[in-house]
Amino acid sequence: MNNIDALRLQFQQKVLSSSRSATTAPNANPPQTDYTKKFALSSCYWSFKNPVTSMSYLRTENNQLVLATGTFSNTTKVFILTDEVPFIKDDDIYELKPANGAYKVLDVDVHRNFFTIAENNGKVVTACSDGHLRFWTCDKQKQDSQLCQSYNTGATKANRVKFMEDFNVLASISSDGQLRVTDVETAQCIMSMRKNEVELTSMAVHPTNNLIYTGDFLGYGLVWDLRVGKYICDFNNFVDFSVKTESNDTNAVFDQSFRTAKITNLHKSRVTRSHFDASGVLLTTASDDHFCFVWDLRKQKLIKQIPAHTNRLVHANFASNNNVLITASCDGVIKFWDWYTLTIIN
Repeated sequence: MNNIDALRLQFQQKVLSSSRSATTAPNANPPQTDYTKKFALSSCYWSFKNPVTSMSYLRTENNQLVLATGTFSNTTKVFILTDEVPFIKDDDIYELKPANGAYKVLDVDVHRNFFTIAENNGKVVTACSDGHLRFWTCDKQKQDSQLCQSYNTGATKANRVKFMEDFNVLASISSDGQLRVTDVETAQCIMSMRKNEVELTSMAVHPTNNLIYTGDFLGYGLVWDLRVGKYICDFNNFVDFSVKTESNDTNAVFDQSFRTAKITNLHKSRVTRSHFDASGVLLTTASDDHFCFVWDLRKQKLIKQIPAHTNRLVHANFASNNNVLITASCDGVIKFWDWYTLTIIN
């Protein structure tokens, strides 16, 4: 057994033994102050001269708000905000930028234990347009940051990345249709899964860390079980196959038996973002087709199709209490919806 096989076995044993419920998942609790959400949303517009492509923020054990943003350039910035000082100071900004390399930062994620009491180093990972995952550390004492490791996925682009802190791994998706699990310490891929070669564009990790949803460029979705390394929920099974179409229909997909179907309840374009709610029962997906879909995974049913905006959606997620649905589009419009009435909240 080589090192990668040993890491894969160790990871799957951790996943199988994990019994943490969704209600105790990290980041399930809402921020303690209202301004954090406003800050995180508004930062997209003033942080950079280049357009912001991705953003990740969380509240640490030290009660700090850590916000990381990536841009069309190869620059990532990390901002530190506290309740006592609700504004950005120059010494609370870390700039993650390599000495060379021309690429876009397509996604960024911050480790949950960023600047804990026990350690002075914070961990950040970026997914880049050159197919690399880059691991960064921010040194609190030296007020410095550095690139510590880089992993080449072999794909043209690495589109999304997410830390899974409980298992010391991260999940990522790329343009070659692969869902990868990478060990944080060694930067080695220990698990790789793919159904086809369609580019994966969206990813959501279940609160239990056992399941991962992936959405692709055609609006298609799968739910993968990391305990067995296979997809267990095929969103193509939710489609009504009673209406046949021509094979050149751009809204048609092929299942494993090569049946052609008119899509009645799948996105008609790229899935841009996806999120599980805190309970892990509901899944929201946002798409370029201007729609927000809400799925009930327990019933394996699409329960809401919301024509949320008149432009491409870049975000759709529930607030912590599941009473409010938040959507955002690429034209800068953000809407807050009452989940029970699907009316916009002023």
